[in-house]
Amino acid sequence: MRKGIRKGIKHISIITFIVFAGGIIWLYGTNSGHKLREMIGGSILSSQHPQFARLLLSKEEIHQLQTAIYAPPTKKSKLPNGLFPHKKQPLSVTVEPIEDPHFTAKVMKVNDPTTIHLVSTKYHDQGQPLSDLIEQNGAIAGINAGGFIDPGGVGRGGQIIGIALSDGMIRSEPGFSEDTRNLICGFTKKGQFITGMYSINELKRMNVTQAVAFEPQLIVDEKNMVTDQIEEAFGWAPRTGIGQDAEGNVFMIVTDGRFYWNKNHRGASMRDMVSLFKKYKCIDAFALDGGGSATMIYKGKLQLKPATETSVGMRYLPNAFVIIPKE
Repeated sequence: MRKGIRKGIKHISIITFIVFAGGIIWLYGTNSGHKLREMIGGSILSSQHPQFARLLLSKEEIHQLQTAIYAPPTKKSKLPNGLFPHKKQPLSVTVEPIEDPHFTAKVMKVNDPTTIHLVSTKYHDQGQPLSDLIEQNGAIAGINAGGFIDPGGVGRGGQIIGIALSDGMIRSEPGFSEDTRNLICGFTKKGQFITGMYSINELKRMNVTQAVAFEPQLIVDEKNMVTDQIEEAFGWAPRTGIGQDAEGNVFMIVTDGRFYWNKNHRGASMRDMVSLFKKYKCIDAFALDGGGSATMIYKGKLQLKPATETSVGMRYLPNAFVIIPKE
């Protein structure tokens, strides 16, 4: 009996080794395995622990992905001609869910783009949860916006990165030059969505009142901007994005991910985000900060649980896009 058990264990060990060895060969010796390693590596690079990407990728591969993250191809969107019909309509804000095998998305539609404002933390060196940013600005809903420097990965959210304009006022990082260009998205005073490489001075001349820096662009003038390298560089994660259709309607999309609250949800890729915005006929769309920062609130309720653990149940943010009804 014992001899049979030992023999069975030996067979199981051999099979396990063969499966493991076969998996390693596939992962490191095939094109599909390489793509999976890059997608996982990209997911790690955009997390709070990018150093672990070295377990899957070479220095050169990591450098290529980092180039796609920090210097993606860009294009300036065209401003639509004329005014949108929103001025004759009452404000309408709706939220609907989309279920995907790999993530849940919440899609917020806002019919009046001139009610969308970029608001910032009131503190010098610490961010605020989205709930506070909404409440203190008299808003009814919102999503997280730009990124922040995060020494030690503690998520204080106070050190904003790059350009930020709130109702025409500069909220950018200290010492930021008004002539330095960043990849941004934002809105003109008329509610026209804009994205591209711009400086603060250029944005002011174009009458842009709300703007924030991040990356990458998702859709510009109906063109998909997500290349293979961008797709692999950003991997899968909780996501936040914002876009506009030809009628002026604004769509804010947030997804869950990183297996944080749903053990089957790895998150959305950038191409997943493009598909979501295309579904709502957006002609321009832009990716905002994701990961643990991805947050949406509507009428005082979190629409998805953020992939983070804090005392308030959400990340501390430097700024957010919120909807403030007109008086």
